[in-house]
Amino acid sequence: LGIKCKCIRCREGGLQSRLIDDNNIIMNRIDYDASNGKEIFLSMESKDSESMLGFLRMRNTFSAGRKELKDVNQSIKNAVVIRELHVYGKLLDIGNKKNDESFQHRGLGKKLMKEAERIAREELNVKKISVISAIGTREYYKKMGYFINGPYVSKLV
Repeated sequence: LGIKCKCIRCREGGLQSRLIDDNNIIMNRIDYDASNGKEIFLSMESKDSESMLGFLRMRNTFSAGRKELKDVNQSIKNAVVIRELHVYGKLLDIGNKKNDESFQHRGLGKKLMKEAERIAREELNVKKISVISAIGTREYYKKMGYFINGPYVSKLV
């Protein structure tokens, strides 16, 4: 039939045996409304859109249910949460150098995080961004200025 699936799973960079030069990687953005909030999906992809190398999902809720999500003025509006950050490829320990077999440790996650912080600050007008973070990844976020905030790591932007 010649039909090629374009879903995230089928375009996952780590499953493909393709090398992609850093100069051929672009960031894409999709905004959509969902469950009384706004979702923003950022992705790092090959310029030809054949490979997705990583993504970030963030949510701007219009009412924060948890105290940790309230902004610095303790208002309950516009809580921004990064729900997921994922960079594909062969799993590398934090601190290991990048290699050609993985898209990890090439700065893609940091670029996604910086853009999410910019969006929160400049477009959504919030002062704090929080991340749902596993215990094992908290050091990664601490290196970018995040602090432990209950079950989250957060940063003032």
